[in-house]
Order: sequence, then C-alpha cells, then structure tokens
Amino acid sequence: MSLEGSHDTYVKETEAMRHEKDYFFKEDAESPIPHRLRHDFNGLAYFPPDPAYRVRAKLIKDPNPQRVVLATSKGVPREMIRYGVLDFEVEGAKQRLAVFLEEVVLLATHGLDLLHIRVVGPFG
Repeated sequence: MSLEGSHDTYVKETEAMRHEKDYFFKEDAESPIPHRLRHDFNGLAYFPPDPAYRVRAKLIKDPNPQRVVLATSKGVPREMIRYGVLDFEVEGAKQRLAVFLEEVVLLATHGLDLLHIRVVGPFG
C-alpha cells in the first residue's frame, strides 16, 4: 500500500487487504479461528478507512538489535529481533511504534536504507 495515490485508491487497497485477511481467517489451515466456528465467521468489524491514519514514518534502527521473546495470541513464545522504532505523527500527536522482525527478514533487509513495513493494527 502506497502513500501516493488518491483517497479512492487508498480505500480500495484497504478494503482489498481486509477482504484478504477475512478470507484467511475463514478458509486457511493456519487460521486462528477453530475450524468448527469458521462457518459462522462473516469477517472482522472494521472502522471505515481513514486517510488520516495513512502516515509516513521514520525508521530509527537500533544500533545493536537485541533478541527478545514475545508472547503470541496462540500462547507460543516467538523469538524476534527488536530492529528499531518508527516515529510518526497522527493528528498532530507524535507516536512511536516498536519494530520487531524475524531473523530471516532481518537478513534479507540488512544494509537497505529503506524498509517497507505494512502495519496492520486497529486502523487497518
């Protein structure tokens, strides 16, 4: 999803991403929804797409990335690397979001000045 483009393009891309996520939850073998409950799943409840939450963020890489163990929704700890933070503003308020990567992603992006991170959260 690009920051360039029209409001309509942003809305269409966001809705397509949401449809893909809902399909994954209903149909994929890796879905976190128990198989017996999937036939009743009609998709997640979303807020309407809001371009105010489409932001440019500055990646501040940690000069000494550390391995950390994060809790997961499945209850299985996951080893990640704290890569850095993203600094950005939403509605004039400064925000900071930690960036955690799996080692394989870190190896693939090491040395790049630009790292495209698609963040899906409460607004996505």
